[in-house]
Amino acid sequence: MPSDARANETNSAAPRPTSRGIRQEYLLWLPALVSLLLYVPTLNHGVVTDDRFLIVENPYIASFSGLRTLWTEDLWAASSIHLDGHYYRPLAMTTYWLQILLFGSSIWWLRLGNILLQAATSTLLARLLLRTNPKLGIPLTSFAATLWAVHPMQSESVIWLSGRFDVLVVLLAVLTLLVNHHPRRIVFVPLTLALALLSKEIGIALFPAIIGADIVRLGGLRPALKDEGPKWLGMSFVVGGYLLLRKLLGIYGANDLIGGLAPSVFLSGLAELSITYVRLTFLPIGLDVHHWYTARATGVGIVILVAHFIVIAMAVAYAWKRKQGMIVAGTMLSTIALMLSSNIGPSQTVYGDRFWSFTGLALVFVIAEVFEWRPPLSRQRLLPWSIATVVLGLLTLFRGNDWKSEEHLAATALERDPNNRHWLLLSSHHQLRRGQVDQAREMLVRLVEIEPRMAKAHNALCVAELRTGHLERAEQECRLATELTPNNASTWVNLASVFVNAKRYEETEAAAEKALSIQSKNVEAEYLLAIVKANRGAFEEARKHLARGLSYSPRHVGLRKLEAQLGQKSGPDVPQ
Repeated sequence: MPSDARANETNSAAPRPTSRGIRQEYLLWLPALVSLLLYVPTLNHGVVTDDRFLIVENPYIASFSGLRTLWTEDLWAASSIHLDGHYYRPLAMTTYWLQILLFGSSIWWLRLGNILLQAATSTLLARLLLRTNPKLGIPLTSFAATLWAVHPMQSESVIWLSGRFDVLVVLLAVLTLLVNHHPRRIVFVPLTLALALLSKEIGIALFPAIIGADIVRLGGLRPALKDEGPKWLGMSFVVGGYLLLRKLLGIYGANDLIGGLAPSVFLSGLAELSITYVRLTFLPIGLDVHHWYTARATGVGIVILVAHFIVIAMAVAYAWKRKQGMIVAGTMLSTIALMLSSNIGPSQTVYGDRFWSFTGLALVFVIAEVFEWRPPLSRQRLLPWSIATVVLGLLTLFRGNDWKSEEHLAATALERDPNNRHWLLLSSHHQLRRGQVDQAREMLVRLVEIEPRMAKAHNALCVAELRTGHLERAEQECRLATELTPNNASTWVNLASVFVNAKRYEETEAAAEKALSIQSKNVEAEYLLAIVKANRGAFEEARKHLARGLSYSPRHVGLRKLEAQLGQKSGPDVPQ
């Protein structure tokens, strides 16, 4: 079948340039309008978890010089906490940088960026469906895209400022699939693929998805290679260059992920993701920004893995008959994305709804195919879909209300699940920031009873005990946290804080140096070392640690106070 066969079909199915046709063209903007109406009420909501470190307090997105750091460092290394991580997402970070440069760092303005990206994706999706399922016409393709836009599983990526990585990579995925039908796709597809990879690592799933779609659409490997070979070569150069760039920058790469992933962890993670998202896709009630990871048996993981391959095989068999490559592209995007995300839950103990993004695209491709397979759809047959769209939209509105602030989100999550370990921990952090130490300690003691080996809980409990002056109990909790996670710099910093309050300077120095050996740019460790050196009269060494700390965090209150004290060559106060 010629490569432009479906293009000809599209042109023949396109509406005639009548006044009615012009009005129908307006319907392609319906998904974008609905997206705006759904999410505009969330503009004044507060920041949540990672937003503070990646955006609000990030010194690199507030200056011209910081742009270079955003493109040459890992995502978390180029944040306010300077952690070494596994993520390289400079394009998405640059969009924050550009927004702040143009109109400032207002939260509503930054969230509007997410909403506009979501709106753009939904209208591009309608045009993609019209391109690949031309028999549907504009009304049904717009309806299918709207159904995707209102699904509450989208809400985490759109409302959460830090969810922009997912909103942007989905936009670029849809754009890549759309330009794959353009006459100049040999240029456009590698370009949009590169932009997707620079937005979020999961964009690499586009590479095999596009190739699979081309093979099915053109009826075999040989004709596809003949027509699309140059484009595939360009895509290969993009993926190879991306992986090489990560290696040169010293950022954890895809090959490290695959090589370091235990099969049991992968299978358990894939099973948990798949089961959770199937349930929430069709029954999205009681959503939570984080779902506590549940370990699944290896046997269940194997069954789920086999089921994924069966689904792909069925999709290829169906699509081969109809030369409909989009079904294959969607299925591969969903499966590969879930596989790549399968290690996130086990390693971070939680899953987020944002990993559903590519699965949502696959679902809407299937819905479009169902609409086209059973034409014409009567009003009676459309009624259930219409009801589903309204219900999903209302759930999204209610979900948006949960995101007023991190505290409100935590309280809502704990109402639904009082033993949710993730939100118990975050709630205790909020209480510590507000000075409600006794309440925080009570919550953390409860959390440790639920999960005795949760290092983050013992680490936070160490801080609570330190705030109340119980140094012996604080040391006990911090030592337990270091035993559970010996490569966590935060636990060693808190242990050093216990020692410095007890004026055990030699042990303070050892613990702070250990933290720096794990995380080279640790502001608090530099601060503690400066304290120790100054108290020992080594003022020049103290100033070196002070200067390093201020280079990482120029507005650090403790460092600025210490700077003034060292200017007078007086002994600094011990931090509490």
